[in-house]
Amino acid sequence: MPAKLLTDVLLRSAKPGAEIFDARTKGLCFRITPAGAKGFSFRYQLNGSKKFRRVTLGAWPAMSLVEARDKAAALRDKIREGDDPAREREARVAAIREVEMREALTVADLVKKYLDHAEKTKRSWKNDEGFLRRDVVPAWGDRAAASITQQEVATRLREIAERTPIGGNRVRSVLLSMFGFAAAEGLLAFNPVAGTRKPHREAKEGIERYLSDPELRVMWRQIEAARLDDNLRDALFLLALTGARAAEITGLRLHEIHDIDDGAQARIELPSSRTKQKRRHVVPLSPPAVLILRKAIARRERMIALDPLWDAGQSDALFQSRYSDVAMLARHSLSHALRRILQRLECKGDDAQIERQLQQDRPTPHALRRTLASGLSRLGTRREVVRAVLGHSQGDVLAHHYDSYELLPEKREALRTWGAHVGRLLAPQPDGADVVPLAEKRR
Repeated sequence: MPAKLLTDVLLRSAKPGAEIFDARTKGLCFRITPAGAKGFSFRYQLNGSKKFRRVTLGAWPAMSLVEARDKAAALRDKIREGDDPAREREARVAAIREVEMREALTVADLVKKYLDHAEKTKRSWKNDEGFLRRDVVPAWGDRAAASITQQEVATRLREIAERTPIGGNRVRSVLLSMFGFAAAEGLLAFNPVAGTRKPHREAKEGIERYLSDPELRVMWRQIEAARLDDNLRDALFLLALTGARAAEITGLRLHEIHDIDDGAQARIELPSSRTKQKRRHVVPLSPPAVLILRKAIARRERMIALDPLWDAGQSDALFQSRYSDVAMLARHSLSHALRRILQRLECKGDDAQIERQLQQDRPTPHALRRTLASGLSRLGTRREVVRAVLGHSQGDVLAHHYDSYELLPEKREALRTWGAHVGRLLAPQPDGADVVPLAEKRR
């Protein structure tokens, strides 16, 4: 359409729907929408492009005709230098929207998004949920996720570590994953947990911590006498008697327990989805382990008989959590329970020195697994059988055959021997008598 010389008189007399280009300043356009809104825009073509682009300058009469011509002329100069005003404006608008979106995304919102993602991609997502619901949402839930700083993360982790040292490390790991997910998805510009340190740093020698026979005896008796939830107590005992991992025991389900009434066949069958090695693992049960499981199953049945709704909506988890929104015990519950027991040791009497040693070099639940492995070796169990009991890969060309055969008879005999050894440790001893390990008796 032909251009016209824009004047204030022409602008005032223009009708709704009009679009008038200025004859003096190429590309400058005055537009009136059907609703009557009036304003200036600038239309241009980039060098080598046949497509027109347009950028809004401002509303009239807030922006005068003189100001519009000056702004249009300035944009033409930028275009000659290779700039693209419309693209720059789009980038500014996108940046503003991104900031608004990040400010609107609270930590509670981010937790929900992350857990929805983790449920599909991470087997241990329930553990992540527990840490986030307990240690993160109450403190930061209403905060904008983008406002959380690295310093705040470090401070929060130290606060958690004062209450539960290992828990502080676990929360850091979960936060690292959650904020990393947010950064990868474009929800946040950066991960504020990256660069922070673990709040609790274990001594190197503690990594291989296991219990001596006297330590195992004292710890077992303390667990027995402690004011502790029966599920926690039984789970700790099963760790010591089976060598299973903590999550394998806390997540134990009724359908994984087989032939519990047949001592010669009683076993736990863990599916590949519940083992670290991603392979089916069978754990034969020794007589003391069978007794503990029977007691736990009976306790569960009594609870359901007293309250049919007690198990409503839950899974067939054997060790159910006391929290209504959590189906089963959390792995870290065992760590918390063991830490509380060891903190309350009085270090008096005949076992004072052993109790002090337990407090100074505090074992974790995983130490019970190492204790069983070490104990079986001392009792003369072959190395490949110990590895099979623990569910480790054999790591050689015969691994496939071992996996198929599973060394079940040998594993059952090894765990029976270990159960009997623990029984002897716990049996009352005559004054002055020492417990002599089975391997020493043989020698």
